[in-house]
Amino acid sequence: SYFHSSPKGFEKARKATCGLLEDSYARYVVRQRRVAVSAFLFLSAFGITKMDVDWMRMLEQLTITQSVRSSQWHDGIDWDVQIWNDRTNFRTQNDVEDRFPMSEGPVTVWQRLTLDGWEIMWWDLAAKTEWQITANEIDDIEPKTDGRSVVWKRKEDGIWSLYLQSIDGDSIEPIKLSEYGTVGDVDMKGQRIVWQEWVNTDWELFFWSESFGIQQITYNASPDLSPQLLEDTIIWEGVDEQEGDREIFRYHILTGVVDRVTDNSQNDGSV
Repeated sequence: SYFHSSPKGFEKARKATCGLLEDSYARYVVRQRRVAVSAFLFLSAFGITKMDVDWMRMLEQLTITQSVRSSQWHDGIDWDVQIWNDRTNFRTQNDVEDRFPMSEGPVTVWQRLTLDGWEIMWWDLAAKTEWQITANEIDDIEPKTDGRSVVWKRKEDGIWSLYLQSIDGDSIEPIKLSEYGTVGDVDMKGQRIVWQEWVNTDWELFFWSESFGIQQITYNASPDLSPQLLEDTIIWEGVDEQEGDREIFRYHILTGVVDRVTDNSQNDGSV
C-alpha cells in the first residue's frame, strides 16, 4: 500500500494513531483490549498489519496506565485501601474500616464499615473518586469486579445472598442472583460469575453470564466447593460418590459438558 512504500505516509499513520491512543489515555475509559484492538484496526486501515517493538512497548505502557493495583494496610488507627499505578496514587483516609479491595483494569471495589454496617465501595481511574454502591442497614461484603460490574454478598434473613450491579451500563438497581440458600465461594471474570449455593442439604454450583443467564451446573447429593473460572471452563472440588474421596471436576461453559480432571483414590484439595 501507499503507507508501506512511503516513509511520510507511515509517519502520518503513526502520529494519527498516537493521537488516538493519547486521547484514549486522557479519558481513561478505553479498556486494555479495546485499546489494542482499536489501534490494530486503525493501523490495518492504512495497510499496516505488523507492529514493531516500539509499537508494542507503547501499547504495553498504555495498558499499564489504564490499570490499577490495590492493597489494604493499617495506619495505626484503622484499615485503609491504597490504589495505585505509575501515574496515580489514591488512599482512603478516614476514620472507618476499608477492607478487602479487588482491582480489575481501571476499577477497584472494596467494603467499608459504616454506622449502618458494611457497604460496597467503587473507585474508577477515569474520575479518580469513590462511589458508595450500597446504602442500607444490612451488611454487604466481599465485592468482586470485572471492571464493568460488581458482585457481592448481602445478608438477608440470616443468609448470604448474591447481588450483581452493572456500573458500565444502564442498570441502576442490583440484580439478585441467588435463589435457594446462603452463598459460599464466588468467582468473577469477564462478565461471568460462578458461585456455590446451599440447596436443601448440600452445596451446589451456579453460573451466570450475559449470554446464558443463570444456570445450575451441579445436581448431586455431595458438596461442590471452591469454584473457579478459567477461560471457557469452571473447575471445582467435588466428591467421587463411589470412592468417597475428593476430586477435581470441570464444566465446559460453551457445551455444558462436565468431566473429571483427577481420578484417583486420594483427596485432591483446593484448586
